Amino acid sequence: MAESNDRKAVRSGFWYIIANFATRGIGFLTMPLFVRLMTTEEIGEFVNFTTWIALLVPVLTLSLDSSVPVAKLEFKEKINDYISSVLVLGTAVTAAIYLLSLFFGDALKSKLNFDSFQLHIMFIFMLTAPSLSMLQIKSRLDYKYKLSAALSLLSVVVSTLTALLAVVISEDKVKGRILGFYLPMIILDSVIYVFFLIRSRSVNRSYWKYGVLISAPLALHAIAGSVLNSFDKIMINSMVGDSETALYGVAYSGASLVQLLWYSLNQAWAPWAYEQMDKNNGEKLKKASRIYILLFSMIVLVFMLLAPELLWIIGGKTYSQALDVMPPVMCGFVYLLVYSLYVNIETLEKKTGYVAVGTVTAALVNIVLNYIFIPRFGYVAAAYTTLAGYILLFVMHFVFVRHIGKTYWYDSRYNFIFLFVFTLISLLMTFVYKITVLRYVIIAAAAILIITVLLKHKDELLKKLKHF
Repeated sequence: MAESNDRKAVRSGFWYIIANFATRGIGFLTMPLFVRLMTTEEIGEFVNFTTWIALLVPVLTLSLDSSVPVAKLEFKEKINDYISSVLVLGTAVTAAIYLLSLFFGDALKSKLNFDSFQLHIMFIFMLTAPSLSMLQIKSRLDYKYKLSAALSLLSVVVSTLTALLAVVISEDKVKGRILGFYLPMIILDSVIYVFFLIRSRSVNRSYWKYGVLISAPLALHAIAGSVLNSFDKIMINSMVGDSETALYGVAYSGASLVQLLWYSLNQAWAPWAYEQMDKNNGEKLKKASRIYILLFSMIVLVFMLLAPELLWIIGGKTYSQALDVMPPVMCGFVYLLVYSLYVNIETLEKKTGYVAVGTVTAALVNIVLNYIFIPRFGYVAAAYTTLAGYILLFVMHFVFVRHIGKTYWYDSRYNFIFLFVFTLISLLMTFVYKITVLRYVIIAAAAILIITVLLKHKDELLKKLKHF
């Protein structure tokens, strides 16, 4: 049974990664079209809108989707009842805040730099938005990777293509892109929402307290994480302008391809890691984590080396000046992967308060650093303050898990040394970009190394692939 579960986890993770990169690939392929169809000011306005949604979703929905993995372990066969119940709670809270916003609309629009259309779309989207996330989480926990992959592809493909068409035919390209992207997602989320309600046919308020107790600290974590991940764009928009927001936002989007890789990997890793902890397979988990970190970091390094070409493809010469944003942001995502190992332990131990404290602290530090350095050094400073926030998060979560007494699950000495070396490499990358020949030599050497490793272990890899 253990081998069967391991195989399911690997297969599920593999196809989930493929699906995510396929969906993100569509976004990546269409981004150059959006960049060329819209001005930098219009791109900056759209980035501001999506950034605020990322920040406010955890607030308005109470981040209740984050409680599903723990609830699945506790309620097992009643998980559909649990999901339908907390969905209704999240919608009720969102609807209440939406009604309040109608009385304070002008002040809120001014604060967010929205118009009335953007404000209404944001709230309507968030009324049912958690339904898709919860269904995907449940599918991954059940190793039903086909359903999760299909939903990811459907939502992103339709939304992206509809948004592209809307931009082409609309006079107001920002409004067209927003409506084109979010309307299909609203429809899909609503269908899934109704599916859960019909399948369960009950709303159990006893689940509300459980969900809030688990999710409230994680909601703070999600909000602070969004601040750390996104608030720099809002501060750049406020302090410098729409054009600079666009430069930073496009470069950040290119760098965030590796964040997508982390997210995809973590959705497969976390359930498997929980199983190993439950079975007390410490050595197996520790060995796998070292390979996990090394593999991810090698991929990030390749992305760093190819960053000039990546940014040129996305935005052309106009956005190439934002190249220096990418190495520190990508390095930050390596810290994100490593500290998420410790966050998973805190979540399993139901110490989600630690998760919230760490992320809120890092977010506040990030805001202060942005306030100090963006006016002095421009939008590039935000990339380095983001990296500083992720480093702080790693250190804090390590300390928290050490306090719990659970650091033995991972090789922390290896993690510290590896991150130190990788950070030095990342900081040197801006100098490597200036010597094109050297960069290509490093890329060639990395390719030869990867090919050599693959050839050395080809029999073992082929044997593993037969199981998919």
